[in-house]
Amino acid sequence: MTIAEAIDAARRAQDVYVLHLHHIDACAACQALSDCAQGARIRRALRAARAAARPQGHGSGGAT
Repeated sequence: MTIAEAIDAARRAQDVYVLHLHHIDACAACQALSDCAQGARIRRALRAARAAARPQGHGSGGAT
């Protein structure tokens, strides 16, 4: 991953995190810790964005 790609991936992860926070603020189901399909999609996207922003070989907690 180039530095530019890493910066873009980190920026994407931050953007998805902000979207997640805004959703939680506006969603009664998420505030009540109930099922919310949109919240679940955003959380999956956030996990994927964070994983993409990690340097290669990091993040799983296992040996590389």
